[in-house]
Amino acid sequence: MEQRNIEQRYAIKFCVKLGDSVAETYDKLVKVFGDEALSRAQAFRWHNNFKNGRESVGDEPRSGRPVEARTDNVQRVRTLVRQDRRLTVRMLADELNLKRETVRKILTDDLSMKKLCTKMVPKNLLAEQKHVEMSISQDCLEQVEADPTLLDRVITGDEGWYFQYDPETKRQSQQWLSPGAARPKKARMSKSKVKTMMICFFDKGIVHKEFVPPGQTVNQHFYLKVLDRLRKRVIRVRPEIAKTWILHHDNAPCHRAFSVSRFLTSKNIAVLPQAPYSPDMSPCDFFLFPQTKLVVKGTHFESITDIQNAVTRVLQDIPVEAFQKCYESWKKRWNQYIHEKWIEFSRRYDEHRSIIVNEKSVVCSAHFAADSFNVYIKNTMLKSTAIPSLIIQRVRFKTTNLHSEEKQKVDDMEDIGCSSSITSNFPKLLEPEIDGVECLELSSSYGKITNANDSEKHL
Repeated sequence: MEQRNIEQRYAIKFCVKLGDSVAETYDKLVKVFGDEALSRAQAFRWHNNFKNGRESVGDEPRSGRPVEARTDNVQRVRTLVRQDRRLTVRMLADELNLKRETVRKILTDDLSMKKLCTKMVPKNLLAEQKHVEMSISQDCLEQVEADPTLLDRVITGDEGWYFQYDPETKRQSQQWLSPGAARPKKARMSKSKVKTMMICFFDKGIVHKEFVPPGQTVNQHFYLKVLDRLRKRVIRVRPEIAKTWILHHDNAPCHRAFSVSRFLTSKNIAVLPQAPYSPDMSPCDFFLFPQTKLVVKGTHFESITDIQNAVTRVLQDIPVEAFQKCYESWKKRWNQYIHEKWIEFSRRYDEHRSIIVNEKSVVCSAHFAADSFNVYIKNTMLKSTAIPSLIIQRVRFKTTNLHSEEKQKVDDMEDIGCSSSITSNFPKLLEPEIDGVECLELSSSYGKITNANDSEKHL
């Protein structure tokens, strides 16, 4: 729009030089530019200015805050938000002495930020736990790709509670209402104390289920008896996989007990690993229990026997196709988790181009690909990193105090592939031939790390 206005001003100036009247000039503008022509008042004003001797077609300087002020305010808002991301627009406006609408536009338009509530999760996983989950997901995917029939032999199971009364969810209580109808209300209810626990194992259908007797604790001794009954049940209902079936269960203490592991080993029953604190990777937790509990929610049962009968009917009504989709979803979840973690790493790697191991040593960055490792030196882990298998094969660095300017140089490095390029780019910081030089050799998908005295750490 600004360029088009400049063109029309040049046209008006040309008409003035030719001696055209104001009306003739405006008619020509409308004929050439159509709807985008200047208004009559603007055309008359510029015609009069050029007639009185004006030569410039640009706007006159105007009073007010300079353009740079907007940029300065953006930087001030960014700095303050990074210090405390819970500040409100009002608090930012008061702190920076700006209008609230200005702060809001800076946050949404210039910084492309949005304020979100914290997502509630059952447990915040540590970096090591996330690495374990990623490793297990990748290992399971590799096994399935090597043996496409693997999941056909996996029987998964877990324990779940069912209550005499479990309040229905908010979504379950939705109703279609006519215009003007009052919104339904219901009192807040809580789960009843009367409950029963079911242990269920399934693959392409329910293989074995049983309800735990009231008062019985599911410990390793009770679970051993359950597994023995499950093994006999598999022989009867799944004879084709009786000798090759694989058990999958979570990391509950009774599942990890030594007596349980010894029993499974003695019966030649393999176990598919399950990452700790990962219910989204357990078919019972993301499929079976939610689906069965949803049906019985909002129902008052007279006794534990009624609960068990209702749950049994629900299990019998689940079609085979649903179990098959569950296993397909299980495989997709492994893939999705690896993909999400890789995106998360890529985002972090874009922000941090080098790895500061500690105050006295540095490992320089390179371009990476697909797994993670921990950095060890002198048999001590210095920092856990989220960096996958490496293109870089050898990094040499000098154990000396780094000044702030030197650290900034290392932070600015983007692509260091070998010790020679490191030495050529930073001869004062990284000199391979002097005393006190440590050597790390980073290789394999899980990061085997060798230091100068040839002691190894396998991660």
